[in-house]
Amino acid sequence: IALRSISAQQPEVTNFSTKGNLQSTYDVGCIDIESARNVYTPADLDRGVAQCLRKGNMEKAASLATLAWIYGRFDIARVADPTAHQAVLVLSMQLMDELQGDKKRAFHDALQREQSDPAILGRDCKQIRHVGPPNYHPVYMLQHGMDAFVGNSNGNGLVPGFDQESNWNAIVNDFCNVKSKEDQRRSKSVFDVESNGVWYRSPWGRKKVEAADPATFEFLDGAYGRDQNHVYFG
Repeated sequence: IALRSISAQQPEVTNFSTKGNLQSTYDVGCIDIESARNVYTPADLDRGVAQCLRKGNMEKAASLATLAWIYGRFDIARVADPTAHQAVLVLSMQLMDELQGDKKRAFHDALQREQSDPAILGRDCKQIRHVGPPNYHPVYMLQHGMDAFVGNSNGNGLVPGFDQESNWNAIVNDFCNVKSKEDQRRSKSVFDVESNGVWYRSPWGRKKVEAADPATFEFLDGAYGRDQNHVYFG
């Protein structure tokens, strides 16, 4: 954790930081996700993302950022000090601070493709599963928390009895479970299809769409839907 001391008499700012806070151990470079290793922390991976961004390689940057995010979620689950969990957010903020204008938009678009295109995400998730769960002690995160700063850390700083395998599988499966187009449209739709009919949801409540056929109803983009007879707009 980094704390700031501001004197009322002198406009002087002093930063206090614990050794290892957000520290990167490996200079991984702008690598393919196939070259990633499970000893690379999010701090290492974000360093690689930054190098990819400088080179304009947004696809590699997005893939490494995905692995960094999943490893960060895993570390949040196993680190006992909740004040240390902000490390992942701070690393992301530091990364985004380097981007401006077109590069920031291009990186955002690459991340969107990574998370919405089943082919891209499926490819990277397959590799992430192959790399496996982190094989490092999350010092970069532990040293970011208040326990490290005030010297209250006990043991190794991890949650007692942490189940690595089940947590790893849950985090990866949750991120890599790409919804079908139909599921995505259903989640954004103003219509509900139930066994007793099709219903329209509005701020004033639900109303049955009497003419709609629930057996053939399809969710379209936006506030549209259709069945074998009509197109509906909410």
